[in-house]
Amino acid sequence: ITCSAVWDPKQSLDFNSALRETLLEQLRSMGPSNVVENLVDILMETIQIETDLLIYGNWNGTNPSDILRRSGQAYLAGWDTWSEWASILDPTDVTQPVKLTFHDIRDPFNVLDKDLPDYKNEIEPLLNAMVSNFTSVYQNWLQQSANVYPEAMPFFNEIADSYEITVARAQ
Repeated sequence: ITCSAVWDPKQSLDFNSALRETLLEQLRSMGPSNVVENLVDILMETIQIETDLLIYGNWNGTNPSDILRRSGQAYLAGWDTWSEWASILDPTDVTQPVKLTFHDIRDPFNVLDKDLPDYKNEIEPLLNAMVSNFTSVYQNWLQQSANVYPEAMPFFNEIADSYEITVARAQ
């Protein structure tokens, strides 16, 4: 899809229309035109949901006042000991998105830190929105499987696997 967009960026169209046209062209071998349109609709919805939740942290129709510790990507990205240690030892050398950690929630001195989001009012609703939205588009994708050409099923299943992994990580 990226190569196709570079080859023909469809500059006469706005971004979403160009992306939609490119997806329609690239997925045309997956099934009849109505099925391909449904698949593209699901992918376009997914892109919008991921942009809102993962990039902007927008779970309620408005972007948070500060994106730090409030984007879905911060919580979808893995947690591991070494990345946490690196951020504790040198906060300028962070390799993962900054998130509200268990330490942040439990440390009594962090009550004074006004930059920390409120878990119940900001983070929990974001996480719930991620699970419900990602589950919804995953289920919509799976519903199209009966109409996809058999020879396109490996590609279809690869995308389905990606949806499943995203849902599992959001939980």
